[in-house]
Amino acid sequence: MNRLQITKDFVQQSLPSGNVVAYGPKGSAIPFVLTDKALSIFRFLQKIGSIDFKGLTQHMAPSGITPEEVRHIVEDLQREGVVSKRDILLPIAPRDMAISPPSALSFWIHVTSRCNLCCDYCYIVKKKDDMTAETLESFLGMLIKTCEVQKLKTVGIKFAGGEPLLCFPFMRHFVKRVKAVFATANIRAVFSVITNGTLLTPKICRFLVEEGFWVSVSLDGIGKHNKARHYPNGQSSFYRVVLGLDMLAQYDIRPLILTVVTNDNVHGLSALCEVTRMRGLKLDLILCRDVNNDGSIVLDLQLMTQALIPQLSNWVLSSKEDLPQLGVSTLKLNGKHQKFAPLVEGTLH
Repeated sequence: MNRLQITKDFVQQSLPSGNVVAYGPKGSAIPFVLTDKALSIFRFLQKIGSIDFKGLTQHMAPSGITPEEVRHIVEDLQREGVVSKRDILLPIAPRDMAISPPSALSFWIHVTSRCNLCCDYCYIVKKKDDMTAETLESFLGMLIKTCEVQKLKTVGIKFAGGEPLLCFPFMRHFVKRVKAVFATANIRAVFSVITNGTLLTPKICRFLVEEGFWVSVSLDGIGKHNKARHYPNGQSSFYRVVLGLDMLAQYDIRPLILTVVTNDNVHGLSALCEVTRMRGLKLDLILCRDVNNDGSIVLDLQLMTQALIPQLSNWVLSSKEDLPQLGVSTLKLNGKHQKFAPLVEGTLH
């Protein structure tokens, strides 16, 4: 009988909450969080080695996980490349629909866990563990080999943290080394950075322009609606972020605004949308993924339905022609895809 087992083609990192962040390059290539039931199945498969689907459902039954829930979770883990597909639960694509090999590859570069802010929902453990030059060279060596084998000609390098601009000198060195190595292999690098926007300077902005960076800035709302994003002393970061946005505008950089939607800022999203509209920026809404001690979602989904859905509808139905480009990220918890009003090219589904 075919068996289910954890693959070796992924990496994992435990969070202080006890949940696990996993990433599989053969799946969606997007990090995802394992909590509650999905984490129980994941831990059991790690411990047992391999088991058939029927045996897995029988073992999970005392934990209150139904066979249908087990199936959904296993299917998601298979899609992400975390669980082998030897026990086929997913339909196999016909030969004429075979997936073509990738032409590009993207990496998140975690240059530091340090940050000058202390956001309420941040899951990063703040510590001095900045990436070293040795790690960079090791990464480049493996990356070049991968590109040669896969015949890749484009690589995305996305700087994140912590706050990556705390390591701006290293970022600059990183970019220089990547360009030098890629030039000999005829590989194009596409750079991007996610920043809280409080450390931007003319020098940094010039660098971002010269190297063609895509920039994302985190901002949860206007004024009090940004209160979750504050300095360690409790002082709001809002006005410093606005100065950062003004500086980016001076260099004709139009960042993507990343907004974590919480119970506290949902009513301020209309004002934020208006500001991004006036500035000609894009806005991406990300549903807060915090969980309570009992494993339940902190985010009040009833409140989201009452407050967020009408705002999204008003934006879509608005007669204004210069609305910002909006997106709502998928909330993924407990091994299930829970799409919450995804907005695609002006259409509300």
